[in-house]
Amino acid sequence: QRYVMALLYIIGQGNDWQYNDFWLNGSHECEWQYVECLGEERGQVGKNVTELNLYTNSIKGFIPSEIGFLEHLEVFDLARNKIKG
Repeated sequence: QRYVMALLYIIGQGNDWQYNDFWLNGSHECEWQYVECLGEERGQVGKNVTELNLYTNSIKGFIPSEIGFLEHLEVFDLARNKIKG
């Protein structure tokens, strides 16, 4: 899942995102800004990404087809961005 999310970041010009704290900085992807994972609701860092809430974040480019590999993803919000796919 880290590879898929890194791909989204790179293709979506993540360095220009309005909100990109902790993305690709060496921390677990479940600690990246606006990423939710299974288990977080109990105060634990989960292991499976369940939500990507990236609305209004200056994302450009396209959605990589690999996003389908995030098998636990339930919410994928890219509203108000300049993204295709």
